[in-house]
Amino acid sequence: LIVLDLITSNSPILEWETLDLEGIEPFTLVLFQEGKLYQLRWNEIKKEAIVLDATQSHIWSSSTLYTDDAKEMRKNLFNNCKANNRFSKDAILNFHHSQIGDKEQSILMKRSYVETVSITSVEKNDSSIEMNYEDIIHSKKIEIKF
Repeated sequence: LIVLDLITSNSPILEWETLDLEGIEPFTLVLFQEGKLYQLRWNEIKKEAIVLDATQSHIWSSSTLYTDDAKEMRKNLFNNCKANNRFSKDAILNFHHSQIGDKEQSILMKRSYVETVSITSVEKNDSSIEMNYEDIIHSKKIEIKF
């Protein structure tokens, strides 16, 4: 509902400033608006909007799902891909299919009670937008071009 409130607003970043989040669990959202990239974070006490460098690549890992060591491992894998200039669409999708080390902490995560169920990618170029959705559980893929 919070995402819907933000994206249906004329200015999501202004909407963020006035949004009442009392009683809402902690979360992080990423927003790209008017050429600026924002990390919007709520920790149940404080709401913050951090402007990020939109020309750089970034990674986020769930604080409720991953240990600090696992988040660091995931960040290192990501930075290794970035350092090797492997940020094509296929390279990014391959990254999200990674099962390095412990399956409970890997990029493509699987635990007895929770697991990665889908991977979605969006690629925008000058003339089109392409969205790919992969249902990991049922081995189904959908591609939509706009």
